Amino acid sequence: VGQLHGGTASCSSLTYDEYGKLDVSWYGGGTSSSRLRDWLDPHGSGELAIDGLDHSFCLDPRPVLRYAWHTWQESLGNGNGALDPGEAIHIEAGIENAGSLSATSVQGLLGGSAALLGISRSTAQWPDIPAGESRSSTGPGFNVELDPGYPCGQPLLLTLELTATESEEVWTTELETQTGSPLVNEHFRDDMEAGANGWTSVALIGTEAWSRVTTQSASPSHSWFIADPLSRRDTALVMPVLAQLPPNSTLSFAHRFNTEANRDGGVLEYSTDSGATWLDAGPLLTEGGYNSNVGSGESSALAGRPVWSGDSGGWLTARVDLSSLAGSDLVLRWRFATNLFGEDEGWYLDDVVVDTTTFTCDSVALAPGEASNPLGAG
Repeated sequence: VGQLHGGTASCSSLTYDEYGKLDVSWYGGGTSSSRLRDWLDPHGSGELAIDGLDHSFCLDPRPVLRYAWHTWQESLGNGNGALDPGEAIHIEAGIENAGSLSATSVQGLLGGSAALLGISRSTAQWPDIPAGESRSSTGPGFNVELDPGYPCGQPLLLTLELTATESEEVWTTELETQTGSPLVNEHFRDDMEAGANGWTSVALIGTEAWSRVTTQSASPSHSWFIADPLSRRDTALVMPVLAQLPPNSTLSFAHRFNTEANRDGGVLEYSTDSGATWLDAGPLLTEGGYNSNVGSGESSALAGRPVWSGDSGGWLTARVDLSSLAGSDLVLRWRFATNLFGEDEGWYLDDVVVDTTTFTCDSVALAPGEASNPLGAG
């Protein structure tokens, strides 16, 4: 239901504790160290429950094996350093022992369910792995082949099952390797220096408006700004439409905020139906996510929602994965809402970029053979 965040209470201090809502902390501050989803559902499975373990089992010294890293080499390919369809690769994996007992006779079984994927050698061994240390697999390792028809740019997702003599447990983890060579192209960029440039300010409550200022900027001199007034306001800065958003797109922007903490704050919202419906982009944030939430009892239009609020301490960068919105006519808006009481500086926005990553794959050259006679039949 919730978790303890802070406070001053203890056995000798009968004061207060601060608790947080699980659904708010799921996205938290937008990084692995400040949100729960990286720890409770690291692979995005959506699983809502996991069976527990008997308490006595947890007390027994035992190894706990985890995937740590992997490297691969083109054992049959074009030698360009990228994994292309039609190539074969040799994989070596590093395994960490996070338990309290050494692991011996460590073995791994590699699997994958993707079409056009072949695994010619699916087993590998590791040397003994002491508790708290990591080791790389020993030869010959895993061999994987991609069919020439494997989609260029589609990640290669493999499953690794690990066992050791000291435990009957089977540890399952995932390896992911990108295919093709990435090429990043900018789809949209605005550093706020060339006027309004298609941006619009919409007052949802009150008359407060976003404006271009020179008091603060990430680069070089201008940014958009909305003040944090002593009144109830709700104002959105709307970005020009991104028509037919390309696949594999990412949004990044710089912002700086100093608002009345937990009472006044901002969010990023998006629409794919010309503004008829607006959705919170919080779940799409991969870096610099919301750092706070507005209390459900506040008079703010964003009451009860995760927001950027308080003092950012300077300019921050946020990144948003837009890949799930590919093909849509996308509209983005930065929305800022205040309550009836208290005021502060406000919210600045600068350097908005939408870039798109495409992948190129090189064909695998055939092994050289005997040269043909240019004067002959072929």
